Amino acid sequence: MWGSDKSRDKPVAEKAESKDRPKAAAKASKPQKSQKAPRAASSVDTLIGKDTMIRGDVHFTGGLHIDGCVKGRVIAEEDAGAVVSISESGIVEGSIRSPFVVVNGLAEGDIHALERISLSPSAKVIGNIYYKLIELPAGATVNGQMFYDDGSMKVAALPSNSEFEAVSDGVSAGESAGASQKTRL
Repeated sequence: MWGSDKSRDKPVAEKAESKDRPKAAAKASKPQKSQKAPRAASSVDTLIGKDTMIRGDVHFTGGLHIDGCVKGRVIAEEDAGAVVSISESGIVEGSIRSPFVVVNGLAEGDIHALERISLSPSAKVIGNIYYKLIELPAGATVNGQMFYDDGSMKVAALPSNSEFEAVSDGVSAGESAGASQKTRL
């Protein structure tokens, strides 16, 4: 008498199957344990606080965020996803070598961005920039030269700390020789 019982069962079974499909798709899209999940660009493993000054080299892996001052080199260890970010209050007086570099504050020294460098309108760089990909908005200041590096350039050794101490007045050897250029966008 109630012929709709069979038709009512069929849509319920279809609904159950459709509920299982997204779960199966979600399981398929999850990375396996053997696969390494990509690092989030905003991940910070090390923080140098606003009231902190470090004299000497900083070697890091992962994400490094600088709100304070580093007087020395900032070097990413063999980590393809390493990111160094300098906040508006951050200062680095020394060279930087990292796959990814974000500058919002002041960087005095050469920057070797092995993959990408991103400057904000408040960024000020005094030194040369070696980059593969650069983001340079209006307002950012670069007092130095910019060199495109497609990976074929030889990696030069970073200068020692004694060379940075000789540059303590904010005038680099390149500037005193007149080799520096100032660019304001």
